[in-house]
Amino acid sequence: MDLSKIVNSKTFKVAAIIALPTVLVAGFYGYKYFKNKADERKKTQQLIDMQKKYSEIKTVDDFIEGSKYLNETSQYGYDFTKLNARKEAIEKIPFDKLKRLYELAKKGMARGDNENEEFLQLVHLIFP
Repeated sequence: MDLSKIVNSKTFKVAAIIALPTVLVAGFYGYKYFKNKADERKKTQQLIDMQKKYSEIKTVDDFIEGSKYLNETSQYGYDFTKLNARKEAIEKIPFDKLKRLYELAKKGMARGDNENEEFLQLVHLIFP
């Protein structure tokens, strides 16, 4: 069979009309998918790096900054990313209690009942 007959056939033209947009759309969404995966990996690595940086707090500012990089930044409705607004209240709290609160917050919601009560008592010092 001659190549010109295949290219000029109706079947080839219909297949090309269907295949070309399908390939373009699939390529576009495939690109977006892999780009999002790469961005997620990059953000996850940045989060891990910041968590390592603030693994141990030494100042009130470390506590505020480190709280932004917790795995669960909102626990029991308390948003730890906005602690800058409560800096004056945080500075009045003894530093050993802040360290304990930070350790409990790093555990996330996987704490025991006693630790949850302790966590809430310490959080209520910041958010009365």
